[in-house]
Amino acid sequence: MKAKKLLIALSCISFILLIGTRPSRVICAERIVMNWASMLPKTSSETIDFQKMFVDKFNEKAKGEIVINYRGGPEVIGQFDLGAAVQKGVVDMAFVSVGFYEALAPGIGAAMLTQLTPQEERKPGGAYYYLDELHNKGGLKYLGRAAPSREPFFFTYLNKKVTMQKDFVGLRIGCATAARPASIAWGASVSPVKISEYYSAMERNLVDAIAGCPLEVWVSLAAHEVTKYVIDHPYYKSTAVTIMNLNSWNKLPKNLQNLLIETKAEFEKDIIPANERRREEARQKMINAKIEFYKFSPPIADWFISTAYKAAWDYQQSRFPEATAKLKELLTK
Repeated sequence: MKAKKLLIALSCISFILLIGTRPSRVICAERIVMNWASMLPKTSSETIDFQKMFVDKFNEKAKGEIVINYRGGPEVIGQFDLGAAVQKGVVDMAFVSVGFYEALAPGIGAAMLTQLTPQEERKPGGAYYYLDELHNKGGLKYLGRAAPSREPFFFTYLNKKVTMQKDFVGLRIGCATAARPASIAWGASVSPVKISEYYSAMERNLVDAIAGCPLEVWVSLAAHEVTKYVIDHPYYKSTAVTIMNLNSWNKLPKNLQNLLIETKAEFEKDIIPANERRREEARQKMINAKIEFYKFSPPIADWFISTAYKAAWDYQQSRFPEATAKLKELLTK
């Protein structure tokens, strides 16, 4: 009798253990794991906010059905290699500037010239859907803006003050990709400089100025330490976007696709106040460091800004006429 009771007890325990462990094995077997990388270092405020306000929030909402892991910044995958890394599936997702991978999705560089909010771009038939279409042709999925704003916020940083149009002639301006056409149109002598090299280029006097960088990024790079002046006439919006490998996207069940889009749209809305606050803090830090923010006279200011936009649109039009014409229609009020 005792042996029979012991056998029944062991059977019950085995059954309970089997039932108790089965769900965890199913979750592990079915959970989707994806990886993302950033064009900026892990310590940058933009990367931190992207992880906290988009990736972490999405992972929490997904409740274990999928998890997106951070795999590194430019020390792992170079900025200009990040788009191709997503396309090839080395990572599933990236926070990256469109200028770094435009060859994969021709025409998307015009995204920085938008006059709309992300919410306006997402209206049915809007710019969001056309940008997605352009990305799809290159094996990519466009999820939306990674550093949106209400107003333009690219600035020009100098160690040699300029106040007149003629002062730009021969001025040595360094830039990554976005501000190159504008810098040439202003009359400057232009050199390609990676974001990670902004500090050293200014410190070593390799350039007189750097064009096309937000204040908060400039401060996060500590480049304000080697800066004397800032032209206080911003232009363009962020070129940073979120992209996915198209195959990774297509393999996701519909509910997770919808959740990604929903969470990304929420991020685009929620991050704007944080960006504006961080931008103002960066400005104040630079002012405290005795950096001079100054404005041009109205005629010079008009020339400076209008030249920046015309040069960028003309550059895009010369390379991608069909896509640029469509984007200009969709991105302009």
